Amino acid sequence: MKFILTADWHVRADAPIGRRDSYFETLRYKINQITTLANDHDATILIAGDIFHRHNPTPQEISCTIQALSNNNVLVVAGNHDLPFHNYGNLERSGLYTALVGGAFSLIQHNRHAMRRKVYVYGKNWNEPLHKKQHARSLLTHAQHPEFKILLAHEYVWKKTKPFPDAPDDCKAHTIMEKYKQFDLIVTGDNHQSFTQHDGDRYLINPGSIMRSARDQIKFKPRVAIFDTNAPHDFEWAYLNIAHDVWVKQDTANPIAPRIKNPIGELDFNKNLEQEFDKRNTDKETKTKVQEMVP
Repeated sequence: MKFILTADWHVRADAPIGRRDSYFETLRYKINQITTLANDHDATILIAGDIFHRHNPTPQEISCTIQALSNNNVLVVAGNHDLPFHNYGNLERSGLYTALVGGAFSLIQHNRHAMRRKVYVYGKNWNEPLHKKQHARSLLTHAQHPEFKILLAHEYVWKKTKPFPDAPDDCKAHTIMEKYKQFDLIVTGDNHQSFTQHDGDRYLINPGSIMRSARDQIKFKPRVAIFDTNAPHDFEWAYLNIAHDVWVKQDTANPIAPRIKNPIGELDFNKNLEQEFDKRNTDKETKTKVQEMVP
């Protein structure tokens, strides 16, 4: 069975700082490329979270998503951006839920699996543990349970170098593959960079974002993976068309930047708090109350 693997669409009608094109139209064009690929390959689309940029997308953003996806077979999990307060318990208060009810896609909830032609797709929404019952079922060996098993998860994963200093080691790609070793394919979202990791016949694919939403992605080439469970070694990347002149000049990209005269110095919150106390001659009682509220 074939799948189109993708993540981090961040559907939004407004443009990120620095983009000067019609960002929403560009986004819709990218989504159309993905649905066309799915139709050409008779494939199911898997989206590993953050379909929307905000938990409360506009009616335009929701209707665009429903119109684009309702005629395709689409399975998704919720990302942190999709959920109010990044909390899965607030799902029904989100635009993602509205799109779900509107028929845009199927959401894999509570780690339940969706079966497509003897292929099991398990879902792991943002900050959701793999439930014991589903974990036990997915741990069955191929001799006991020979179907191809996929984990679709919105979970930050990195591969070579740490993306930020305190990036947890247990989120490294090979560690995630060991943690979820019962799955033949792991599809992750949240990290907007694109990469793969494999161990024999098993693969982890982090498709990356479909749009370049920040200046550090200027050279990034958005892509989706075309994956056939009958020939996992032959999976291929499909690069999405991009325009090369969509960014404003660096010095005009951020109107706040010219106002910053001094480089940022100390990043220690507690030290900065003490400096603010000193500046304002804060009394001892107020200091104590503030410090009690700081974790």
